[in-house]
Amino acid sequence: MALLPTPARESVASNAVGALDGSKDSLRESLTPNRWALTPSQMSPQSTRSAQDPRMTQSWHCGANRLEVIPPLRMSRSFDGAALEDWNIHRTFGGIERQPRPTVPTLEQRQTFTTFCRQFESHFQRKPHIIAFVNSKSGGQTGHLLMEELNKSMGKQADGKENCTGQVCDLSIQEEPQLTLNALADTLDPRSPQTVKLLVCGGDGTVTWILTALEQCQKLKGKLHLLPVAIVPLGTGNDLARSLGWSGKMRAVGDIVEYLRLVIQAAPVALDQWRVLLRPHDVLPEDHKLRTAGSHPQQIQDPHVKAQSLDDLQEALGVDEDPPVSGRGSSPPAEDVYMGVWQNYFSIGLDAKVAYYVDQARSNTSSGRCCFRRGCGKVCYAWQGIRRSCCSYLLSRSMGSVRTLSAREAKEEMEDMDPPLESIRADCARGRLRQLMLVNINSYGAGLDVMPRAPLPNHCKEPKPMDGVLEVMGVRNAFFSIGLFARFKRPAYLASTKALAFRLSEGEFMQLDGEPWRLDCGSDVLVERHRTVTMLRAPPQERGGRFWRGHITPDFWESPSANIGGQPRTEVRPRDTARLAV
Repeated sequence: MALLPTPARESVASNAVGALDGSKDSLRESLTPNRWALTPSQMSPQSTRSAQDPRMTQSWHCGANRLEVIPPLRMSRSFDGAALEDWNIHRTFGGIERQPRPTVPTLEQRQTFTTFCRQFESHFQRKPHIIAFVNSKSGGQTGHLLMEELNKSMGKQADGKENCTGQVCDLSIQEEPQLTLNALADTLDPRSPQTVKLLVCGGDGTVTWILTALEQCQKLKGKLHLLPVAIVPLGTGNDLARSLGWSGKMRAVGDIVEYLRLVIQAAPVALDQWRVLLRPHDVLPEDHKLRTAGSHPQQIQDPHVKAQSLDDLQEALGVDEDPPVSGRGSSPPAEDVYMGVWQNYFSIGLDAKVAYYVDQARSNTSSGRCCFRRGCGKVCYAWQGIRRSCCSYLLSRSMGSVRTLSAREAKEEMEDMDPPLESIRADCARGRLRQLMLVNINSYGAGLDVMPRAPLPNHCKEPKPMDGVLEVMGVRNAFFSIGLFARFKRPAYLASTKALAFRLSEGEFMQLDGEPWRLDCGSDVLVERHRTVTMLRAPPQERGGRFWRGHITPDFWESPSANIGGQPRTEVRPRDTARLAV
């Protein structure tokens, strides 16, 4: 892809590209010696910071002359030659997995919302401004009906006045959402913060797609903090929607007027977005899932970013040699690198294996599709769990030394996990883990509470979704996994880390935000912070929030001004860099 430097950074861009045109050794010298090092100003506490801090909008990159990596989520509608209809039912691109009842809002609901909008306009001297994203061709007639109701509820009413300004973006149109975002960027006024709110109708994959499209829009550079994102949950797990107070499922199309009211009242909050770099030790076949479109990791095509990513993996693993040659003859090890971004969780092993076979059943069998369309997806998960959980391998057999970046100390280099994975006692056994989880929010696997309870070991602070730290947890076997999903057992807490890297000598199942895949070969893996995004948290119960219950509470989230103005557990500031699309 093309290099896209800003005019003020052209010299930096040319230096970076020049350094990357050499060998791998010269590449290592051209980058900063330590990409995780923090400057003194970054490690000092700050008392206040504006909620519109532009640093919230930029991708994470450490060190001068480092390339800013843009997620390589495929935006093509053609699906590499497949029919356009396949694109519209894909859950990453606005597909509706759990169809709400096709009932429309009642007259009382419409009048209540109109009255609320008039009161809002009278108080703030402006109308609410909402940009909604929905795929009108997904979910049978559900997408079309939902789009109609959004237009009716936001448009002109009986008195001739609009309830809201803004528009409804139809994700089934080939040029969307880029057209809507470019038009929005031309009219967005940075001097009027928090006046525009985005509403994504879909699941976790659709949210990742829209967040990626926002980051890829050049006209929105430096303005992303002005576009907080709310969610109407229409996917399968909807973990991010649950955590933010938007519930796990939209029950009826008529509820959309209630969601619009909650969006208008919602508060912006900060959320860490993470990325995973994955280097398989063998070349993946052409029909492998990682070579298809979706929210799973995508192959990095740009040679400069690919070279930087390979160097990052070796530096994080603390090795200079390439991974071992595969058993398929004497061919050199593969150098393909895949990158994916996620907000909720990343896991390896047992639960990813079950999720993989559930995904196969949902995609390839009529019974699996029927289960999810009728809201019985947990039945499919239970059946696949019984079938697939008994023959999972110990991760300690294939996983080499796990390297982490301490969350409680201002260290500049990644170190081996202490104690090592094979020596950690978890679930009444030492080193016998079949599932490793990296968790960022308080909802896992469709609403499970897996976050460790305070006080945490080693004086680690209470987990937050914007603290730059991941909680690392593990599960021993299928019996303890059943206890986890039955909600009477928690995973074993292993560590809190700002980055994590490891090498697998054998193939394994993996998933991020519920999107699973299988590797039949070993791989190198690096998980690190990508950037901070701005989301919308539903109002608390005293202000009309309907979906807060149990461990899902608004206290888990903090507004950007409260969190970023405070002292998070770690803070990473972007520096001058060339911007490179991959």
